[in-house]
Amino acid sequence: MPHNCPPPPTGLQPESALHLLLTGNAAVMAACPGGVYPNRMTRTPAQDAELRTKTTIVYQRIGGPVDYHLRGPVGLQMGRFWLDIYGNTHSAVRTARDAVQAVLSGYRGTPMPGVQIQAFFFESLREFYDAEPEYRQYRSNTEFTVHYLET
Repeated sequence: MPHNCPPPPTGLQPESALHLLLTGNAAVMAACPGGVYPNRMTRTPAQDAELRTKTTIVYQRIGGPVDYHLRGPVGLQMGRFWLDIYGNTHSAVRTARDAVQAVLSGYRGTPMPGVQIQAFFFESLREFYDAEPEYRQYRSNTEFTVHYLET
């Protein structure tokens, strides 16, 4: 695990798989020296201020239904994720976004025991610029869906 990333979330199968896929990819980590974080960047204002100088990924699960038949859940689930990439330049954010898309878009496999990814799908992209003097950051928000089986 890279030193600038927290460990993957425990007990959350698709979130942990997403975390491992991103932090285990050299191109993503080279493009994001600030690291990969679930839900929010850090825990302290001092750490936040330091990370504002580095390209960083923050991901969060935003929903997703469970597939059912008349006897209950079939096991196939879908999750929706937002990945926010923050950086000081548009090109840095774009490079990181391209690296993330290369890893996730169309991925199939078993990145960790207990979860089998049927497919990651790219859904949408939004780009922002925060012009507030204390931030002045570019942000790319990318949405992915993932179809998976918990085994």
